[in-house]
Amino acid sequence: VKNCISCSSGTDALLIPLMAKGIGPGDAVITTPFTYIATAEVISLLGATPVFVDIYESTFNIDPSNIESAIKYAIKNNLTPRAIIAVDLFGLPARYRVIEKIAKSYNLFIIEDAAQSFGKIPIDVRALGIDMISISAHKIYGPKGIGVLFVNRESNIGLQPMIHGGGHEFGMRSGTLATHQIVGIGEAAELMYLEGRKDFDAHLRFREILFSSLNQIPDIHINSDLETSIPSIINVSFADVNGETLMSALDNVALSSGSACNSELVEPSYVLKGIGLSNELADSALRFSFGRYTLEEEVQAVGKQVAKVVGALRSS
Repeated sequence: VKNCISCSSGTDALLIPLMAKGIGPGDAVITTPFTYIATAEVISLLGATPVFVDIYESTFNIDPSNIESAIKYAIKNNLTPRAIIAVDLFGLPARYRVIEKIAKSYNLFIIEDAAQSFGKIPIDVRALGIDMISISAHKIYGPKGIGVLFVNRESNIGLQPMIHGGGHEFGMRSGTLATHQIVGIGEAAELMYLEGRKDFDAHLRFREILFSSLNQIPDIHINSDLETSIPSIINVSFADVNGETLMSALDNVALSSGSACNSELVEPSYVLKGIGLSNELADSALRFSFGRYTLEEEVQAVGKQVAKVVGALRSS
């Protein structure tokens, strides 16, 4: 597929455009406080400046006008805005049309980090005016070690080769990739296309079931806007409870207290701190994820178990 550049991971796919467009000193990349840490680090290593967009702490959403404010801030500080990196964890796709108009008026290109949303919510790259999206195979039940950068050819981005050599991946990223990995992500994408709506509806139902138990627990904080966020991922903070302790007490449940992209750190999630949570609430957060093979009775059992364990830890 001429629109797809295969690479090693979603992280790799997200970084290709920054390097291929020659982002460097004096440039600004407009992004969010919850951009993956690898991306923010690479922006800085390239000599550019990440400029973070203000968010609404009550809903964790972004007003597109704040994106324009970030662009103007960069210009005021003698930086040249070059790109917008959008992370879809908090429902940004609903506002892409407005974001596109802002981007084009300043001659910026848009990269969407679609690792979590691809196959789970509809994304029409051309209709939404997105220039590129990064995809990770293992997030859609494909093999680990393969990602894709999808390039909207109608955007005429003009990417320069990142790795020179034999001209693989349309000259963008030379080096022989594993054919079976590419076939794997293609098959996984097709299955997500066929099964995604059914999964989405099931995850909405599972979320309601989980919250029927969690809402009985006093002092919990839901760290996303349930109206716009992806239903397969829920992040909840439990006041006065340490997240690692809670996770250890739920040793028969597969949970996460942080990001897989930053798996060695045991400090509070930079994403949660980036959306305005205190260290205490960020430290008490757990992430619940539903998948294609999650069963309703499992969700019911987990909700009841979490309520019981939180009560026991608070009273101890």
